[in-house]
Amino acid sequence: MTKSQVAFSLAIPPSWSELDLRPATRDRSIANIVQDRYRDVPQLREHRADMAAYLRDTARAAWDVGCRYCGVFVEAADDGIVPGSVTVSILPTPPATGGSALDDIVTQLHTIGTAHNTTYWTRTSTVALKHAGDAARTWGIQPLQLSPRQDPVPIALMNTYVPLHGGVALISAGSPAAEIADTLFDLFDAVTDTFRLHTLPEGDS
Repeated sequence: MTKSQVAFSLAIPPSWSELDLRPATRDRSIANIVQDRYRDVPQLREHRADMAAYLRDTARAAWDVGCRYCGVFVEAADDGIVPGSVTVSILPTPPATGGSALDDIVTQLHTIGTAHNTTYWTRTSTVALKHAGDAARTWGIQPLQLSPRQDPVPIALMNTYVPLHGGVALISAGSPAAEIADTLFDLFDAVTDTFRLHTLPEGDS
């Protein structure tokens, strides 16, 4: 199965939006998302510039690394907004280790840190997705470099790796609202659990 032949779906909550990543059309997509969000949640209107900036950065970064799907959310908070995203990418098959395809993925992952009281930490585990079977997962607080002139900021990040025939599907969910990481991880887990692989009819790509 090649990258172009992998068909999948992901269900996102009603308040989330699918973001068009293509450079030629993403500005219109971003404008529509921002307008829809502050129409549904009026208190977001004063944060529309921040929303647009986050969506532009997210779309650019996702396009640059070859993501095939991006869903985003922007929620109101007492002191601003809580934004986040989920992307899906198709990665090459990792080097074989002599075990299962899942074992090959887990071998490539690393656990960093030993306690939640460190600034940055990552945990590794395996999970059983309802519709896609066994997968490998990392989650934790990771540094995000927004600008070469700024210090990194912490983000809550969950990556789930699903073995494919001839590759790996990566579902990556993250948010800079690291102070509510535990709540976000529950949300990201629920969204990731809706991931499905689909069989394409012969001749489709």
